[in-house]
Amino acid sequence: MKEYKKSYRGFVILMVVFVVALFALPFIPNADAKVISIIIFNIMNLWMALVTFVIYKTEKIYWFTGISYEEALNTPSENRRLYAKRHLQRFGIYAGVFVIYSVISVICNIPIVVDIVLETIGIVGVAISTINIKVN
Repeated sequence: MKEYKKSYRGFVILMVVFVVALFALPFIPNADAKVISIIIFNIMNLWMALVTFVIYKTEKIYWFTGISYEEALNTPSENRRLYAKRHLQRFGIYAGVFVIYSVISVICNIPIVVDIVLETIGIVGVAISTINIKVN
């Protein structure tokens, strides 16, 4: 890999894309509160998976989890990639599972409160599950 430079440019671009996606929601025709909330949850989950994918590809592991740039710089490339890959796997699997749940929820008209509770518990659970992932 080429020189490991500190940059938050990719993260900022991803944040802008996330915000633009959220601001586009009011323009969805005939969408009720349930559909909008399901879309918001999926955008958030897919965005988290996308961020972890970009971190995996760029090895910018200092973007999250309290790792400093200096610590990331002094970590071998293969360790940075493995660390990011483990995060990507967890957030990616959760995003995929929630997409499947979303389809079922809309088809079966599961109450919105269930969607909110499951999303909250799910995303917090995934985030907590990454605490034990170590960079070295």
